Amino acid sequence: DVAATTRVDADTATGADGNISINGVGGLPLGLINAGTGDVTLTSTGAITDAIAGTNIIGDTLTMSAANAIGPTFAINTDVTSITATAGTASPSNAFEIYINEANDIALAIGGLHTAGGNVRIDFNNGSFDGNGQTIETEGTGAGGSVQLYSFGGANSGNITMNGGSILTRGADAVGVGNAGGFVEIYTDNGSVTVSDINTSGGDDTSSFVPGGSGGYINVIASDNGTVAENFDVTLNGTLTSLGGTGSINSTGSFIQIIADNNIVDGNGLTVNAETDDPSNGLFWSTTT
Repeated sequence: DVAATTRVDADTATGADGNISINGVGGLPLGLINAGTGDVTLTSTGAITDAIAGTNIIGDTLTMSAANAIGPTFAINTDVTSITATAGTASPSNAFEIYINEANDIALAIGGLHTAGGNVRIDFNNGSFDGNGQTIETEGTGAGGSVQLYSFGGANSGNITMNGGSILTRGADAVGVGNAGGFVEIYTDNGSVTVSDINTSGGDDTSSFVPGGSGGYINVIASDNGTVAENFDVTLNGTLTSLGGTGSINSTGSFIQIIADNNIVDGNGLTVNAETDDPSNGLFWSTTT
């Protein structure tokens, strides 16, 4: 166990690249945790935070669990192969519950990413993202948190794949409350995108006393940075859902927008559940070539 107020550093890379496991008591401010090719496991009874300007974690598989947030205002800077993380108490509305900035390619490890209604943001500007069939979930007891997967590296950006996994940001059902669903944004500067199930719907007021929660929007973009014409697609599998919750009146979902550099592909029995009675919402798609 480690009780630190300034920063925690650990290094096994100069030896045999051994695994590193640290439990922070009351919080875990990260300096450089370097396991080389070993695995890193970090837990905290408070928050896991970034305490330096550079890379925080180097390793193979990274596992993080915090009673509070992981980030939350400044990203945890990683250079790892795969990651799984669970965060607890929701952060302030202007912060993220899980906020990661990966230096290269990254995949989700078994367990995926989970928050108690807080927001998730993963940046990987020099590589690709592989969901590895895992789930990203931001559903708690209130409003759902947002999920943002971004590769803004221009020509260095890569593909984003959530094939066989789910992104769940639905607002919780509750008595006397209409909890909103969180939005989902998936964007790459220079790559294709594949997604399966996404649900951003609002929660139901089970007492029918107030309106149900509104659904969050879904925005999926596969772009080409323009230096070389590469024809990037968006492939849609499974079910995309943004609906309003029920209550004293039924609320509305938000828009589902799909933009591809080349083709939008129905990869495996696509189903879309979106508003049909609200002209400002529903499904929109376009290609740029």
